[in-house]
Amino acid sequence: MNYGFIKVASAIPSVRVGDVKFNTLQIENLIAQAEGKGVEVLVFPELAITGYTCQDLFRQSLLLDEADTAMMVLLDFTRKLNIISIIGAPVVVGNLLLNCAVVIQQGEILASYPRPICPTITSSTRSDGSLRRRTCGLPKSDMRATSCRSLPPQKFS
Repeated sequence: MNYGFIKVASAIPSVRVGDVKFNTLQIENLIAQAEGKGVEVLVFPELAITGYTCQDLFRQSLLLDEADTAMMVLLDFTRKLNIISIIGAPVVVGNLLLNCAVVIQQGEILASYPRPICPTITSSTRSDGSLRRRTCGLPKSDMRATSCRSLPPQKFS
């Protein structure tokens, strides 16, 4: 008896920064292992498909195209699996690059939860010696677009 509980797990794949094909294989292996162990919801780190520290590579269409292709591969891979996987991926919406948690199950995107990827993060030291951090140069009006309710789930084509 499960008493209404579900099995949730986190997965940390071995990642190579910018090596989307390698990262996708790692994600597939972890999804298959979790499915075999009865996991119902599997959560991956932010930007697991590309690696988190791509920085300038996020401005390259090649990396973003490979990330889209990887999501299609993962959708196909999960088509016959019941497990829900939440995978970190970069997604372009208009001129905004978003760090999305993409929720997939049985070959379908159920939802995506976005936030901007900051192209630069600057920091400076205050007069008292503490660190002051300023994040990306996006205007505050663009930050409203990061609300989960303001953007529909993203379709990958």
